[in-house]
Amino acid sequence: MGDAAAASQYSVVPTITQVSEQNNEKIHFHSIVGRNKLCYTDSRLKYNNPASCRDITYKHTKETVSRYLTVSRTGIQEIERKTIVFYFSGTGNSRYIAQHLAEQLSDELVSMNRLIRQRKLDPYTAQYAFTSEVPFVIVCPTYCWHVPKVVEEFLLDSRFLGSREMYFLLTCGSGTGQARAHAEEICKQLSMEFMGLTSVLMPENYITLFHAPEADEAVGIIRASKPQVENIAQQILIRHTVKDSYSGPAMPELLYRLFYKIFVTDKKFRVKDSCIGCSACAKLCPMANIRMNDRKPVWQGSCTQCQGCIAVCPVDAIEYGRRAKGKRRYYLFADGRQKFPNEKPRANSAQSGEPKR
Repeated sequence: MGDAAAASQYSVVPTITQVSEQNNEKIHFHSIVGRNKLCYTDSRLKYNNPASCRDITYKHTKETVSRYLTVSRTGIQEIERKTIVFYFSGTGNSRYIAQHLAEQLSDELVSMNRLIRQRKLDPYTAQYAFTSEVPFVIVCPTYCWHVPKVVEEFLLDSRFLGSREMYFLLTCGSGTGQARAHAEEICKQLSMEFMGLTSVLMPENYITLFHAPEADEAVGIIRASKPQVENIAQQILIRHTVKDSYSGPAMPELLYRLFYKIFVTDKKFRVKDSCIGCSACAKLCPMANIRMNDRKPVWQGSCTQCQGCIAVCPVDAIEYGRRAKGKRRYYLFADGRQKFPNEKPRANSAQSGEPKR
């Protein structure tokens, strides 16, 4: 057996069995994606110095899984690390980022879309409490330079047990504005420790106001997001407070309120005769806001403007007044493919509220 003191001096440890007993000392092991290696930090580092990590070979598992190893007088106790990555996504951007982040963290991925829909349809059986021994991570789009209200309401209606730390990762087209301050206020209301907000640029999808990029341009933006997510994952693994590179200028609070009052509505949605009655829009809607009547969608007045319905339609049969006319519909499937017009949809899941891809 090797000397555990070697571990606390940040030397290379060939295998876990070389770590011997040490009085109540905690050494934290974290995964590095794509390699059968783990990096560790001594408890004295207080999770704020990524440069002090050292690689060690972990030969006791075939998969790279984030774990804690507690070294005490009773020996080594191995505890699998369980983080919950929550995501809310309208057209697939935040889902794609959350999937990649969860892979890096070897963590559980939970769809807020599905849970919000369940709470709308059957509030008495829906899930409201979540437990994690390590930080919770929230992934969502940026709405008018803030955390979306639908995400805020979901968080405030939930109970988070175990860890008191929470990270936010937002997708955006240009910047996040006031989102950091908004997220910090949400954490205060939840009595959670705010571990920071960061963001990743993704293709513009809010076509009722703006234009989505062409497919080739979108591919470039999506590819550029991956190394950003991997860097963010490493910061989360060592409990480092994250910062936002795309915060942009602060926006007046009045603009945020006007945005919801004027633009967040479903009154201008309409369906064309080309609708094939597939109900993809109704099954996708996280608000359970679309009902099918004579095989045509009818909006019920509780829209959050996620753009999911207008984007996922396989024949582009949904319009929003004149604002989306002639514009490219951008939808990113879970496997990273973009939707193209007249693409035949595969089987959908009404329970999850998301097309299976």
